[in-house]
Amino acid sequence: MPTYRLGTDEFIIEDYHRTRPFSSFLPGIAGLWGIPMWVFYVNRGQAIAGFGIQDKEHPIMEFLPANRAYRATPLHGFRTFLKFSGRAAWLYEPFGLNHRDTSASSVARRMRIRMHDLVLEETHRAFGLETRVHYFTIPQEPLAALARVVSITNRSRASRPLELLDGLPVIIPYGMLDRFL
Repeated sequence: MPTYRLGTDEFIIEDYHRTRPFSSFLPGIAGLWGIPMWVFYVNRGQAIAGFGIQDKEHPIMEFLPANRAYRATPLHGFRTFLKFSGRAAWLYEPFGLNHRDTSASSVARRMRIRMHDLVLEETHRAFGLETRVHYFTIPQEPLAALARVVSITNRSRASRPLELLDGLPVIIPYGMLDRFL
């Protein structure tokens, strides 16, 4: 069951993926000499539904209206894939739609919304894994940038060799207008 609470300087949503759909923007703050960036996020998948500079006609990741972004973000947004090897190799996608065991007792997800950043956390108790994704824009630079830091922590007692694939399926080249996508 999703719960909401206020932290010291953040709004925290437990099991954010089970709440009613919502969307918002990260502030486009860039500092005195920086270039602002818009970042649209939803409470599905790894959250970022679109981002770009200037306006929606200058996207880096295609801008979709909220009603379409709720469905598309888990598949067309940022994704992380982990391949574990050992006696039995298996694949795992943190924040993904399809897990072997996604019951509320084994997977806990949390969204932390702050004034200047967004943090997603997933704990998979059955696998002994914690995944954290931290998004923030970079101020005071002569370019617009969205930073994304992914951390994976093994909380089990066994060491686990893994391979990781992470990123966006599509990046839009500069100059291509949103209406042509």
